Amino acid sequence: MALSTQSAVRGVLNGRYAEAAVGGTLIGFLFEWTVKFSTRTADVTAHGDFWEYNAAMQTGWVFTAKQFVPIASTAHSPNALYTSGAVPAQFTVAGYSGSVASGTKIFEGTGTPTDAELNAPMDMATQGFSIQGNGPPATGV
Repeated sequence: MALSTQSAVRGVLNGRYAEAAVGGTLIGFLFEWTVKFSTRTADVTAHGDFWEYNAAMQTGWVFTAKQFVPIASTAHSPNALYTSGAVPAQFTVAGYSGSVASGTKIFEGTGTPTDAELNAPMDMATQGFSIQGNGPPATGV
């Protein structure tokens, strides 16, 4: 899955007009994407310590995207990430500053889809997905 963002005129990262694709097939126009890193900790505070102390344990990441549905598309996020009767496959997600072809890769990692949604209200249809990272990202940390 490749994601791209366009840079604003002033050279700042802007997530508008990003695209999501799986195997080169467009599955959405992103209006938001986030990578959240987190670290579990264990309390190692000793008896009588005034301040709490902790030790870092496992670190992980979750990639979340929200997007518009392309017109007349059957290749939406739930369709692309989940197959009936099968365990979700590992996907590689990548975020770029600029286009995928000529932009700078600012994040890339492989993980498992943990949820996806398709929302069709009376206005613009939206969709979204989350990928739970499997190991460290290849780019971005």
